[in-house]
Amino acid sequence: MHVSTAYVCGERTGRVLESELDVGQAHRNGYERSKFEAETLLAQAAATARVPFTVFRPSIVLPEHPRRGATEGPGPLAYLRLLANLEGRRTSR
Repeated sequence: MHVSTAYVCGERTGRVLESELDVGQAHRNGYERSKFEAETLLAQAAATARVPFTVFRPSIVLPEHPRRGATEGPGPLAYLRLLANLEGRRTSR
């Protein structure tokens, strides 16, 4: 399992498929680029070793019209709880 980012697709518009990791796109910063490079290396290593892998690409959802004083959402803690629950279910089988 690898935690990446939805921004791994870089500067692209239109429909972006998960299977289209590298289409020659530019990245806005080193963080996006490093996640792109990590996913590329992971995919190559997994293909060579014939090992399945899963990439999680969390993103953020922003309201179209934010309200003053509104919370920003559940934050990273909810995401970490989700991962912990998924791991617990996987190991208890």
